[in-house]
Amino acid sequence: MAVAVDITAGGKTHNLAQAAARGSDRNPMSDRDFEDKLRTAAAGWDPRHDIAPLIDAVWALEQSADVSKLASLAVPRG
Repeated sequence: MAVAVDITAGGKTHNLAQAAARGSDRNPMSDRDFEDKLRTAAAGWDPRHDIAPLIDAVWALEQSADVSKLASLAVPRG
């Protein structure tokens, strides 16, 4: 679904059109954007939570025989 916005400021009109939502199949996020989004979400769980092992597990998912480790890495330790 396309989204278009017109904003008028200072006597000028600025147009922004987005053909697909960021992160969708038609407008995918970059690997870095995905990792940054995951880090931001994890900081909300616990700012001290080390998210690096979870990110590594996500990128190795296709080679993993057991996805339960990935799920356990998403749970903050307290």
